[in-house]
Amino acid sequence: PEPEPEPEPEPEPEPEPEPEPEPEPEPEPEPVSSSPTGGADDTPRVIDYRPPALEPSAAPREETPMQPSVEFESSEPAVAESPSVRPPEEEWEVEEVAFEPLHLDNEGPAAASPQALLDAARQRLDQGQPQAARSLLDQALDEARGDGQLEAEARRLIAQHDL
Repeated sequence: PEPEPEPEPEPEPEPEPEPEPEPEPEPEPEPVSSSPTGGADDTPRVIDYRPPALEPSAAPREETPMQPSVEFESSEPAVAESPSVRPPEEEWEVEEVAFEPLHLDNEGPAAASPQALLDAARQRLDQGQPQAARSLLDQALDEARGDGQLEAEARRLIAQHDL
């Protein structure tokens, strides 16, 4: 990749319509214009440079030998450690703690919606339990105050089944 040592450089070629000069000794190397200093000798200075191929399949890449690696050795100490390995739950310390109830805690289950009470009353009527259905319809009437449609539906069921 170094230029060949020539004692005398070639003079610069004059601009011609021809793109390249013809006095090349070898067809493979590319001629490079000679040094700008004038000289009497007509021998060209040639750099014999062959660029590497840009194709990805030029050469398969091999793994660098300095890659980190993990080596596991199957030895007897690993087998001896397995009985001492316990699940993390066994190592936890558990303390039972009790707090005073807050005023925001629920004292009982949430009341069912009036629509859910109507649906449950229909199921009781289908199962032949009119007394259970009547108590559910009474609860629905109490909770459905202000909702005329639900009240009317509860009253209709009471009247329809003579409850």
